[in-house]
Amino acid sequence: MIELSNMSNLHRTFRHFRLLLAGITFAVFTAIAGNAHAQNYSDIWWNPAESGWGLTIADHGPVAFVVWYTYDTDNQPTWFTLTGTFTNNRKNFSGDLIRTTGPAYTQPFRPDLVTVAKIGTASFDFAPAGQPAGKATFSYTIGTVTQTKVIERQPFGNAPPNWGYDYSDLWWNPAESGWGLTLAQHGNNVFGVWFTYGLDGKPLWLPIPGVTFTGTSAFNGVLYTVTGPSYANPTFDPARVVITPAGTATVSMSGTTGTFTPTLNGFTQTKTITPQPFANARKAFGIAVQSGSSAVSQTVDASLDVFASVDPPGLVFDQWVGD
Repeated sequence: MIELSNMSNLHRTFRHFRLLLAGITFAVFTAIAGNAHAQNYSDIWWNPAESGWGLTIADHGPVAFVVWYTYDTDNQPTWFTLTGTFTNNRKNFSGDLIRTTGPAYTQPFRPDLVTVAKIGTASFDFAPAGQPAGKATFSYTIGTVTQTKVIERQPFGNAPPNWGYDYSDLWWNPAESGWGLTLAQHGNNVFGVWFTYGLDGKPLWLPIPGVTFTGTSAFNGVLYTVTGPSYANPTFDPARVVITPAGTATVSMSGTTGTFTPTLNGFTQTKTITPQPFANARKAFGIAVQSGSSAVSQTVDASLDVFASVDPPGLVFDQWVGD
């Protein structure tokens, strides 16, 4: 994941092959992490020694959706997604790694132009032998490359995420399945990642770390482009990660609907977004953020029982980052 100090910092499954594009461990949260099988894993996860890549996990109860933010063999940013059903008392899940291509962010988005391909497999263990509470392992195989990484929640903000009651989730536009926005809220701060496609149609991810709240339901931040060492390298050298400011992004929420307005390389667009529905339903948003010198609390009732009745995920996509 991209470390905040270095940067001034969907999806539901693809129904019928329409894809969507998905380190906090505070002392108190680390204490409950020992009960690994009970906690919700929705968050940004990273390896602190390998800042520059990462994963976003969206945990909707029996099913998890993951977006892995990494770099291709040409060192350019790429993202892969996978969805899986928890097993072994929520200790493990695994699934196929999916790569997508699609319309450039500068073009009207056409879901029919999105292509989907399986490129490997991956698995997670949230109580690995020999690791302390709060650590997990992420193992992947792509072609002849097989690696295992130890990961943990990325630390930022003043509280752990509270999926179902804050903005932490996969967000998408149902009419434009194939791209998405992942938000991880840690109390008074949010880390976002926009996963979309570059001018060449290849996967492109842009972190939005360390946002500034402009109210209880709106925030903005800087968009960054990132390049770095390939996932295929035997080791990850964070010194080779290059981070470049490339634009800005604004998010404004109203209940369970929001607007996402990114400006990237001078191109501005506005998209309507909603939480990506899969598996268990969200019931409400209860958002607590810092506004000026005092904490402002807002609860928005949201009837989202429909989320519990959607088809289980098939092909899915969404997010995370690294340093």
